[in-house]
Amino acid sequence: MSSRELVELYLERIATHNPVLNAVVTLDPERARREAAEADAARAAGQDLGPLHGVPITVKDSFETAGMRTVGGRVDLKDHVPDQDAEAVRRLRSAGAVIMGKSNMPPGNQDVQADNAVFGPSSNPWDTTRTSGGSAGGGAVATAAGLAAFDFGSEIGGSTRIPAHFNGLCGHKSTWRSIPLSGHVPYGPGVGWWTDADMACGGAQVRDARDLVPILRVTAGTADHDAGFSYTLAPPRSTKLSDFRVAVRGEDPSCPVDSDVAAAVDDAVTALRAACAKVTIRPASLPVDIATNHRKTFLPLLFGALSYDRSGLTPAPNAALLARLLQHPGRQRRRRRAGRLATGRRSQLHHRAADQHGHRRGRVPGGRRPRALLHPTEGTPPRRRLKACQPVADAPGIHGSRSDL
Repeated sequence: MSSRELVELYLERIATHNPVLNAVVTLDPERARREAAEADAARAAGQDLGPLHGVPITVKDSFETAGMRTVGGRVDLKDHVPDQDAEAVRRLRSAGAVIMGKSNMPPGNQDVQADNAVFGPSSNPWDTTRTSGGSAGGGAVATAAGLAAFDFGSEIGGSTRIPAHFNGLCGHKSTWRSIPLSGHVPYGPGVGWWTDADMACGGAQVRDARDLVPILRVTAGTADHDAGFSYTLAPPRSTKLSDFRVAVRGEDPSCPVDSDVAAAVDDAVTALRAACAKVTIRPASLPVDIATNHRKTFLPLLFGALSYDRSGLTPAPNAALLARLLQHPGRQRRRRRAGRLATGRRSQLHHRAADQHGHRRGRVPGGRRPRALLHPTEGTPPRRRLKACQPVADAPGIHGSRSDL
């Protein structure tokens, strides 16, 4: 199949299914067709081809795309068309990817669903009454529904992995700072173009885990402005499951799971054992104490990382925040203080997390560390969708190239 034929197939599926799913919020079909035709011509001419040559994809709407609208779920950016690509987007294009459009997300990446006042909510393709997950929910829906080959996104605490869990995909959070986030603009365009949020990482959602390998290879690496510093990805230490030591943490006292999720973990354990992997169920020292680390390390870092965007602070959430403050004044003061202090203490917090990980990263019987940890991403299947945002009266249509605007 040619790249042009594949683009046409995806565009046809978007036209058929996206009105209900609302996964792709900006589309540039003519540019996609033109780039696909160029990819086919390059292949026919015997030119060197990139790892993603001619592959039609979507990109989370928090990454700037030259000539294609980038809204980030924010009303104040609903007509924003960047002049340059984010660094990760530039690398995807250099590897041959054809970026057809942008996928839905919450304002500033700050929700576990994909819903905003510009485009409204995305719906789970398996059951449209249920949530897509978030923040990269639109990309997960687009990938699961066959509207694109994959979606490239970002996350801090599950923004690719939670939607992947809810939509039956493989989601990957790359190692922190392995993929430059220049041009990832939940901060907004301008000076925010160069800013990497604490803990934020690039990632992707795919239908087959093997597809993650070329995506990571073409996007990882230091940014151009980090001259004098570089790194390369090491090859995998093993390629057979029988070579892996796997620790399984199916449930934690602070994070119970329901029967459906527990059954899925059990099925995975059965498959691992059938492949002769060395499986240890719930080693006593793995992982670190989830509840303590969530409260003392993760939340302060999260509050600091998300304190940049107040575009969603309309009267309704402000009133809710005030009500919580009056009901629980001590708790809210501590949370606000954690968010303010995180920006000044982020180095200490990162070191604390590293120290705890180093002391507690656990060993299976025999004294050898596991090479993989199997645990649920979420404790439940996708939940019923919350009350959705109503798009603004002058909400833009799906076509979002510079010429359309």
